[in-house]
Amino acid sequence: MKPEKIKVVIRTCVCCGQKKEQKKLNRFVWRKIEPVLDEKKNQDGRGAYCCKNDGCVTKFFKHQKKWKRFFRLYKLMVARLTGQDYFL
Repeated sequence: MKPEKIKVVIRTCVCCGQKKEQKKLNRFVWRKIEPVLDEKKNQDGRGAYCCKNDGCVTKFFKHQKKWKRFFRLYKLMVARLTGQDYFL
């Protein structure tokens, strides 16, 4: 029998663009009005991954205009304008 290969999940940092293993990145999810750190990486919703170094985390919170793209918030905005229910 061949030994089973361990699957390594690769994600991209939204700030610096480096590809790293998922466990080496912070995951943020959108909750009501701001992104929240998902320490266990199991919360519902679209996640945005960011390096654990201070530079990337600072850059992540500094560039709030990009959050709409990271978390696909335009769907939430459209739902609010059209009066539809949209749950996060």
